[in-house]
Amino acid sequence: MGAAPGDDASAAVLAGIPQPAHQLCYVTTWFEKAGFRLRSVIGVENIMWGSEFPRETSTWPESAKFIDRKSEGIPDADRERILFQNAADLYKVLPVH
Repeated sequence: MGAAPGDDASAAVLAGIPQPAHQLCYVTTWFEKAGFRLRSVIGVENIMWGSEFPRETSTWPESAKFIDRKSEGIPDADRERILFQNAADLYKVLPVH
């Protein structure tokens, strides 16, 4: 495809994904901002953040800083979905009270 993540060509490709793909697939994001920026195209309920730990390219131990930078300007509800709720729903993790 040759499109860089986050550019107009990437958005056009993602916009052409049929609805069943949105129901079956998840996208993970960690280092780049594309997952956060394209959330209206991908569907915020289909994006999960991960640190890629223990890989050498992981954001750990600076994960909190990466999250703050990459999700700047994202509504709190979308941020919570991407950072926690989508994975909790997928893996059926119950909240701890």
